[in-house]
Amino acid sequence: FRLTSSKFFIIDEMQIDIILAYIYYVTKNPYILPLSIRRSGSSEDILIDNECFTPSRNIELMNISYLPQDSFLPNDLKVRDVIPIYYKDGDAQDKIFYDPRVAGFERQKIGTLSSGERRYFEILLISRLSHQFLLLDEPFSGIEPLYQESIKELLIELKKEKGIVITDHYYR
Repeated sequence: FRLTSSKFFIIDEMQIDIILAYIYYVTKNPYILPLSIRRSGSSEDILIDNECFTPSRNIELMNISYLPQDSFLPNDLKVRDVIPIYYKDGDAQDKIFYDPRVAGFERQKIGTLSSGERRYFEILLISRLSHQFLLLDEPFSGIEPLYQESIKELLIELKKEKGIVITDHYYR
């Protein structure tokens, strides 16, 4: 498979590990990719510069923002109270607060948001972090069409500055 392809494709667990290895390596050295797979018996290792790579290195290096399939925000907090948890800088907070969609529900509790409002807010929240890549698990699942379009528009804007990996049964 090609990471630069504009086509969609189905990937398996080993390919996800290869993508994570690629993300790790690109953040170290964006010019060369000496990546290989070593197979022995039933196990496979990903090698970068002949060193074994473990995908958990991305957590340590904070290269990837991850959106889980299920909502991760506490229902009892207001939207306006969640933003400062993720962003200490006032300018960074303002980018979230003054987003046209968020401004309409910033005083509401997370638990009262529609599934589309909640998902849009979660994606916006993690996408503005300094990580170079986004891994989004089922971002369109169960989301009304209005917010599916809003999320697509946001992702199109974000792809100019970040790498994005989406796993979703409903993406078109």
